[in-house]
Amino acid sequence: MNPTNTLNGIRIYSKGDFKTKPVIFIHGNSLSAATFKHQFNELKLPLLAFDLPGHGQSDRFENYEKTYSLPGYINALKEIINHFEIKEFILAGHSLGGHIAVESLNSIHGTKGVMIFGTPPIGLPPEMDKMFYPNPMLGNLYTPDISEEEALKLTSDFVHNNNEIASQLAKMVLSTDGNCRSNLGASIGKGEFLNEKEIVENSALPFAILHGENEKLIQWDYINSLQVKNLWSGNKHLISNCGHSPQLEKPQVFNELLNSFYSSIFRK
Repeated sequence: MNPTNTLNGIRIYSKGDFKTKPVIFIHGNSLSAATFKHQFNELKLPLLAFDLPGHGQSDRFENYEKTYSLPGYINALKEIINHFEIKEFILAGHSLGGHIAVESLNSIHGTKGVMIFGTPPIGLPPEMDKMFYPNPMLGNLYTPDISEEEALKLTSDFVHNNNEIASQLAKMVLSTDGNCRSNLGASIGKGEFLNEKEIVENSALPFAILHGENEKLIQWDYINSLQVKNLWSGNKHLISNCGHSPQLEKPQVFNELLNSFYSSIFRK
């Protein structure tokens, strides 16, 4: 995927009339917008994605303590939406991107629906033992320096038995500014996050929730326990033979769900 625009050092990718009712994709920690390549190649919808600051082809920022955090990433999303004067859109967030999407609802207007996948909405106080499996690789998501071997071990847990995708993701991890990981962990430790569980459960917006049946990071029991008032289709979608990254592992299933979600919001 090649960027179509650049805004304040942020690389932006678009397809179709992306200023009118697009799906805005937000990628995960240490990854990039390239994780949505199947959606850009196959979906016939207006699409927008961007590399978070310090990720992918976006610039590395010296003021990373402010920029590489949930509030900083939300600000980047807000700048893009305001710059292109996008009035209505769907947010689709993977892993960290899902947390960004959820927390942006308090400060960004125009969201008509949210799809999250690989994302356990954080409550207050956080129930880390219920949200995550006791996976030793999780620590590498918050450390600045990571070796090729460690990156591959980490991304192998991002997928279910797919070495090719794991290798692609490992390259993204290695190209990410290490300060993104360390400062994100530090900012979360300072409490720089909202009660996402409360937002998801009580939002008036439709929420689509996807989860890989073979997840190695996020616990299904936690996702399934969420009492979402406006849960799209009345179900949380458990995708078989899939791990943490359904948009890459099961793109046909993912795209069908996203098409249906989009139609339910914008084509009534």
